[in-house]
Amino acid sequence: MQFGRIPLAEITNIDLPPDNACIKPLNSMQNVPLNLFTGLSKWGDLTWVGPIYSPSIKKANLLKAYALLCNTIEINATYYRIFSPQVGAKWVTQVSDNNDFKFILKVPASLSAPASLNGNYVSILSDYLLFIDSLGKHYGGSFLNYTGKACPEALRFFEKIVALWPLDSLLHIELRHPSWFDKQSTILFNQLFMLLNSRGIGLVLTDTPGRRDVLHMALCCSHVIIRYVGYDFCAIDLKRLTQWKKKLNEWNKLGLKNVYLLIHNQSPIKSVEMLRFLDFKND
Repeated sequence: MQFGRIPLAEITNIDLPPDNACIKPLNSMQNVPLNLFTGLSKWGDLTWVGPIYSPSIKKANLLKAYALLCNTIEINATYYRIFSPQVGAKWVTQVSDNNDFKFILKVPASLSAPASLNGNYVSILSDYLLFIDSLGKHYGGSFLNYTGKACPEALRFFEKIVALWPLDSLLHIELRHPSWFDKQSTILFNQLFMLLNSRGIGLVLTDTPGRRDVLHMALCCSHVIIRYVGYDFCAIDLKRLTQWKKKLNEWNKLGLKNVYLLIHNQSPIKSVEMLRFLDFKND
């Protein structure tokens, strides 16, 4: 993911913003242990053979090897196609050595925009849910990337899909358009927050230096997806991740249970170093 990536020399603000006022509804939730799942966005890069994977590894075993390094992965391929349950079953077999491993899926484009409601939304959603079911306990959640502006029509779209998606689908919404974070849209953003909060749906947090507005710090429910654009674990990353470790512990006291921190780096070796810094296996 290159969204919001700017040259290192141009980075001026890396501090986490204050908590969004919307976080207050979580205060009523009981304290629970924090489960931190940290991973990357691909497993099959052949350049990893040698530096990360065994030089003798077979291509068919790359996901298996990845699951021994990380305990989650962001799957963007599901945005372009819905895989069959047979594919899901194959993936599950590959990660079976890591009982805690979770797949985070990007919602298909055919389910991600208001225009999609004019088609076979229910049928497409049914096919997608079948794939989710095939992942069993290794399914961690889905995120819907919404690129549209903040407007009443957008809120109506979310109201409709919230009614269609099952309560246990672990859905998250990622907002990208700057208008969602304007002061003029505060009421609309708060309405969306309350809608999602009522159904246990999360809001994705995107931490990227070139778009600090999308880091809205609104925690809807007990699970959150954080998409993190990194700089190969330089001093800036060390400071950013240290802040996140502190913040997640604070949110855990408010009821946050499951965190999926997905790192987008240039260097795979540095990415693995970042995972180790975060103690991703909760030991």
